[in-house]
Amino acid sequence: MSAEKKLKKKQVNDYEIKLSSDLDQITDNTVINDDVIAVIAYMAVKEVPGVIAMGGGGFVGDIAEKLGKKSLDKGIKVQTTGETVVIDISIFVEYGVKIPEIAVSIQNNVRKQVEEMAGKKVVSINLIIQGVKLHPNESKEFFE
Repeated sequence: MSAEKKLKKKQVNDYEIKLSSDLDQITDNTVINDDVIAVIAYMAVKEVPGVIAMGGGGFVGDIAEKLGKKSLDKGIKVQTTGETVVIDISIFVEYGVKIPEIAVSIQNNVRKQVEEMAGKKVVSINLIIQGVKLHPNESKEFFE
């Protein structure tokens, strides 16, 4: 046997796959930025009826938005440790919705989307209800 490691070849559906008995040779790496996970979470939250707005940007976030910088991760904080993720989400809900039901829907949808799209294990989703608002269409009628 030679000092070099031999690669075996296998033909699968017109593709040649190289197999190695030593997996230490594989050096490929994919890094998913926390901002990407935040955008996935943001889109998953928007799919849940009853969420009026994302919040928690604070003073700096408000200034950035007024300057025209819209962020798809507003109100979302992501902490990644290895292959696990903790997500904090701040939202405003529509007046009249059942907050516990919306909370469960958001947590389930965010967990599903992040785990499917990013391949990371979501260990905790902390949902902060920042406030309750009237739906934009109803608020105009209500105050007129």
